[in-house]
Amino acid sequence: MQYLDLLRTYDTPTICNVIELFHIRPRHTGYMDSRIRACFPEMPPMVGFACTATFRSAAAPVQGGVYSSLDRHIAAFADVAAPPVVVFQDLDDPPASATFGEVMCTTYKRFGAAGLITSGAARDLDQVRRLGFPCFSDGAICSHGYAHFVDVNVPVRVGGVPIELICYDTQTLEAEALKTISRLVERDKVLAVSGPCFSSEFETIAPQLDTRLKTVINSYCSAKPGLSAMSKWAFRNTLTSDKQLKPVVAAWAKEYKPKKVVIIYDAEDAVSKSEGASVLPPLFKEHGIEVLDMLTYRTKDTDYSAQVTKAKSLGAEGIGLGSCYQNAAAIVKEMHKQGFAVPVVGGACASAPGFIEIAGKAAEGAYMSTAAWIDDPRPEVQAYVKKIVAKLGSKPPYSGPRSYDIIYSYKHCNEKSGVTNNPADLDSDRDKMRVCLSGLKGFPGVAGEITMDENRDGAGASAILKVVNGQYVNVAR
Repeated sequence: MQYLDLLRTYDTPTICNVIELFHIRPRHTGYMDSRIRACFPEMPPMVGFACTATFRSAAAPVQGGVYSSLDRHIAAFADVAAPPVVVFQDLDDPPASATFGEVMCTTYKRFGAAGLITSGAARDLDQVRRLGFPCFSDGAICSHGYAHFVDVNVPVRVGGVPIELICYDTQTLEAEALKTISRLVERDKVLAVSGPCFSSEFETIAPQLDTRLKTVINSYCSAKPGLSAMSKWAFRNTLTSDKQLKPVVAAWAKEYKPKKVVIIYDAEDAVSKSEGASVLPPLFKEHGIEVLDMLTYRTKDTDYSAQVTKAKSLGAEGIGLGSCYQNAAAIVKEMHKQGFAVPVVGGACASAPGFIEIAGKAAEGAYMSTAAWIDDPRPEVQAYVKKIVAKLGSKPPYSGPRSYDIIYSYKHCNEKSGVTNNPADLDSDRDKMRVCLSGLKGFPGVAGEITMDENRDGAGASAILKVVNGQYVNVAR
């Protein structure tokens, strides 16, 4: 109780300031939005423990009324610590009539409640003010309507909108990705989609968005340049590989000073092919580095001895990789096996922690690009990692922070753009999400601020990772 008494001496913004110092959650979460306002701003802060209930008034109940359930709600006070705070979710949208008035507040106060919060409306405000009973609501409505409790002591939402997540595994197959997005849009009727990850999947889905699907997709790791420009519904909360690789190649070239290189890339994977065939060559040219040859392999290949032997015979002083981490690790292991000790630089898909785990000592000195770094020492990142480790027992994948931020950007747009979540408004709600996401500027995220450029690609800085003593180090800092 002494802690509650202490909390009562501070206003809510001060409490928020303290919470932000500990980085235990994103700064834009954990509080009610502007719809919920104090009915009596002159009253001191209210502190207590939520005792919840859901409420309706737009239609008559099957039996009973609001007062017939009041005793059941008061009995539930015994299930929470004292003092209880009554928290109502009005299930009618918009509210049809008042959730509370003088009689209810008098009763709640008599049984020890510290105050009341509702997502619905209030009435009898002059009388309730005289009770000295703090209340918070979405407005005032004069009528009782058909007021009745639906349930008590259940999860509620007040001043916010819950997000239901539906997950499917596309197995990184283009056909499965197209089938999955159709199922999500047409059968599950989702508001927006987080994913897909792979550029090949994204490239398959995007042409269908403007004409048929008309639902936001937002990838957390697709990095092939140009894909988001294919549709106004296509977004990526990540940096394309050209933006990621530009500073990485510059740092790599400055340290190792190679004059001639060979590029080895996956001819089947979309982003790896783009990096090998289109992104790396002009970046090497920019630094006066000659590309001796461009060698390819297929995604499921396991033997890279021919490519490494060829690069070694050409006298390459460095290797550029357009490759996902499994293949990249196998290639540098083959280089190590052949005694071909030249520096390596890789792109967006190669930088996963698995590259070091598989390659071992052969990874040492390699440079990689990434749009999100799990070992980033920033408090926001480490608080996120700590939360995930506590739940899963292991660190999240390298794309984890970006996908986490996508969900919170969806929450933001869900709450701020006028989304109704009414099934009849699904088409317009989807468009509201699209417009809101297009305008994101400086939105706070774990991986960094989210700002969408003119092509709906996330803008921001990337890390420049170098493998040092078996770990990634951000040499950009």
